[in-house]
Amino acid sequence: MRRPAAAPEESAEVLASDRAADARTMLIVVGLAGGVLAIATSVQAVLVLGAHSVAYRGMDPTPIGDLAVRIAINLITVLSAVLMALHLRIHERRPAAWPWLVAAAAAAASGLRGLLQVAAGVYPVADASAYLSDASVAVVMISAVYAVGLAVTEALSNARLAERRRLMHAAQASDALASLQQEELRVRRSIAEQLHGTLQNRFVLLGAELSDIARSVDAPASRRIDTVRAELDELRERELRALSSSLYPEQLDRGALPALRALMARVPASIGVEVDFAEPVEALAAADATLDIARRLALVRVAEEGLSNALRHGNATNVALRLAVDDEQVALEFADDGEGVAPDAQLSGLARLRDRLRGVGGTLELAAAPEGGALLRATVPAG
Repeated sequence: MRRPAAAPEESAEVLASDRAADARTMLIVVGLAGGVLAIATSVQAVLVLGAHSVAYRGMDPTPIGDLAVRIAINLITVLSAVLMALHLRIHERRPAAWPWLVAAAAAAASGLRGLLQVAAGVYPVADASAYLSDASVAVVMISAVYAVGLAVTEALSNARLAERRRLMHAAQASDALASLQQEELRVRRSIAEQLHGTLQNRFVLLGAELSDIARSVDAPASRRIDTVRAELDELRERELRALSSSLYPEQLDRGALPALRALMARVPASIGVEVDFAEPVEALAAADATLDIARRLALVRVAEEGLSNALRHGNATNVALRLAVDDEQVALEFADDGEGVAPDAQLSGLARLRDRLRGVGGTLELAAAPEGGALLRATVPAG
């Protein structure tokens, strides 16, 4: 079958389906266009121009009878044109061969039409000029019907191919994005493990070495060393662990639920925290188990962003986290009682989160909380 050079790889079943679809289109267009034209020309010849038949079956023709005979002949001609299109498969040939095939098929159909007209008495046998004039017009009209059929078939075939190519490119883009996200997660996990393991262990060893040195010096120097060691411990416990967690949240490998619990457990005691699992824990755990790392991370990042905005910008005193399974989606809501969102606020962090959620098939919305403050709602598909 004739295909554009840039067509994507297709299986034999797809190609066969395309051939069948193109053949149906060609036959339907030729049949419908030819049928309408056949009836229209018959009506015009008999009722408008009054070109009645000479005689047939030894009887003077009436306009209605003549009209019926002409319509029948023209419809038989259209049927022959359809059968020839089916037999020759004109739409599958190279465009350079179309004019010759169309001319040959139109001439054959026109010749059959002429024979039927002579046999029915539409034209007398001796009036060759009338027959040839009508035949030449018929060739042009049948060729025009074929041209319409080829144009429609070609347009639909190209549209189908373009849609298939668009879907293929969309799938490739989606696969590429998924690969990038997986690579990002791998790098994040590797760096977090290095920070949490190797680098933190170095801090511990340095603290132990400083303690040993402090015991061998005088009291003022020992106190200074102890101060430095305490600062190192604080740096290890707070800054280093926070950096590791920002790269790859704690408990994320176990699921979004454990990671969210670990996040909310780090909220300062001065902030009221409400965690609501709207579904039974078993249902949430089952849905959580279907989430890949990318979707788990997206949900945790939404909660982190909501918590950060509530404490840094909203001056919130209470935060609430709600997780539920809704219509085959896992939905997370994070609300606070802070100052809300300013109309001219630059939501750069949320914009990046929204893009991340779109990449995993989710959504992100920011609205005013019912009791004041801000409300973040994120969904990701389960399963």
